Amino acid sequence: MIIRAGTPKEVEAIAAAMQYVPSQKVNSVAILERDTLMAMGLYDHWTYSSVNVHIWSSSPRWLMHPLFIKEIFRYPFEVCNRKILLAVTPGDNEASLRFSKVLGFREIFRHKDGWKDGVDMVVKEMHRKECRWLQKKAA
Repeated sequence: MIIRAGTPKEVEAIAAAMQYVPSQKVNSVAILERDTLMAMGLYDHWTYSSVNVHIWSSSPRWLMHPLFIKEIFRYPFEVCNRKILLAVTPGDNEASLRFSKVLGFREIFRHKDGWKDGVDMVVKEMHRKECRWLQKKAA
């Protein structure tokens, strides 16, 4: 298993599969098994304290793989030193909404018809200090 940044072609393919257009400053974390892309976190819309994440996988098994989970939070919080991780989801994507709750995101805003007519845009956040997936430092 390999964890590395996604290539531009991988990022483009995953963004298209997720029906989202990444910004020019998109970064990524990818997990591969035998040279096959299994899961990816895409990060864009950077501010001084936050970044937006989009999480994709080829199967549920890879979404909850311990190394992938650790890395998708380590990268924005520890490597890039951001305080807040944001996730935006269409309100009708129940599986994604449940998954983000399992990860520890909490809903902070629901914009009526914000995704498309009849579908809300749900904004969720996680603060670095609340992230249970990071290695806790000894006091």
